[in-house]
Amino acid sequence: MDATTQANDSKPAPEKPQTREAVDALVRQIAVKVLMLDNVTPESIDPLHENFLIDLGANSIDALEVIVTVEEKLGVEFNDQELNADLVKTLERFVDSICDKLSIPRPQRAAAAPSAGTAASA
Repeated sequence: MDATTQANDSKPAPEKPQTREAVDALVRQIAVKVLMLDNVTPESIDPLHENFLIDLGANSIDALEVIVTVEEKLGVEFNDQELNADLVKTLERFVDSICDKLSIPRPQRAAAAPSAGTAASA
């Protein structure tokens, strides 16, 4: 194969989102499309729900297909050590991992406020 053929066969560079919100929206769309979920909207996926892909009906092969599609669309790659159940434990965790790879800062999450009456009385 010569250089011209290789250039024609190569895929265009993926367009990388610039914000966490854009990554989140794209991952939701990919999950719905790859899993062929006609009755689920991307917005309805709870970002904090554990095992969100399993609850959407995915098996391990489906989950891997979602991950590979994300890698291809966003130009990121997860190594073998990263490819585990924790990677997609929640949508939020998956999106955070992708954002880390794209050098998109994570949002500041509010710390739990101490409840009233927790101070010891003298």
